[in-house]
Amino acid sequence: MMDTPSDRPDQWSEQVELERKRDHDVWLRRELGEAPNRYDWGRVVSDYDARSCASNIIVYYRRRPGSLVPEFPNQVGDAFAAAIGSGLLAIESSMLDAEAFGNAAVVLAGGNVRIRVIRDRDETFADAASRLDPENWYPLQRVIRAVGAPSPPEDGLLAPADAAQLVERHFADLDRGLAAGEFDRTRKILGELGEHARERFLSRYHSRHAES
Repeated sequence: MMDTPSDRPDQWSEQVELERKRDHDVWLRRELGEAPNRYDWGRVVSDYDARSCASNIIVYYRRRPGSLVPEFPNQVGDAFAAAIGSGLLAIESSMLDAEAFGNAAVVLAGGNVRIRVIRDRDETFADAASRLDPENWYPLQRVIRAVGAPSPPEDGLLAPADAAQLVERHFADLDRGLAAGEFDRTRKILGELGEHARERFLSRYHSRHAES
């Protein structure tokens, strides 16, 4: 058994979800040992998803032998070719997980900005982080909004080409907002936007169940 923070909608906050992730991390270390917890059949991970504002323990199962995996890292490289060629960004790492439905991630970095483009099963989206807090990722569109860029896009799925266009268009604002002098302010705004996203999600959830 595991004691975790309340998951009541009226008690939700980003801090509560991050505490939940820490509890998940501790529980997995106690039950399965130190990460990465990989097995012949797949793997188990503790994850916080800023997009859905939720912490979860996820079990991935290995793909069947012989399954085909599209070249997602190449697609991302092609989409960001202009930014890479101009020196704005460089590919920092890429991951292709044939065990987990061909899930993949490519990380690019330049200046104060880190960009992560992800394929999760058949869905693609992009996150952004600051070099000052490189593993704390937020939806790219939400970061663009938080740094005060004009006409910020709404959160949602993004094809690699669309993510590249957004990054190129708003790079100056991203680089400024994720820099040392502005990052604390940007992070505070991201926390507020995350709570608003959670409230909208819960409102839609309750509306659907009320109708049914």
